[in-house]
Amino acid sequence: MNSTKIDPKYVTKSNPRIGLIALASDFMIERDFKNEGYEVTSNSYFDIEADYDIGKVDQNYLFNVLSEIDLNGAEALFVSCTALPVLPIIDKLEKKLNITVLSSNQALIWDTLVKINKNNSVEGFGKLFNEN
Repeated sequence: MNSTKIDPKYVTKSNPRIGLIALASDFMIERDFKNEGYEVTSNSYFDIEADYDIGKVDQNYLFNVLSEIDLNGAEALFVSCTALPVLPIIDKLEKKLNITVLSSNQALIWDTLVKINKNNSVEGFGKLFNEN
């Protein structure tokens, strides 16, 4: 299995600070970020177990919840889970929080497009596409 490593080019510090959002308490996600040299400043989670229910989360509710999380000085926010409908609100979140917002789907799309040299063809899915 191939994995994608997101290069923290968008931060200026050698030890980038990131806030994590997941659907369940998942120490593995936090551990993996720490192993890659990230300082995890906060780790919050929704207590939703079924993918079917995750996909039903209202985008306005999601935006409001993510906008109010104390990120403790994070330079970026990573929202985990491919079923969570965060992709359409990433630009809006970045403007409100004034930090980079990353999601699993966004990173997968970005990595795929970079590999086929089409990364400049996407708009509206956040700074990741604009700056890399």
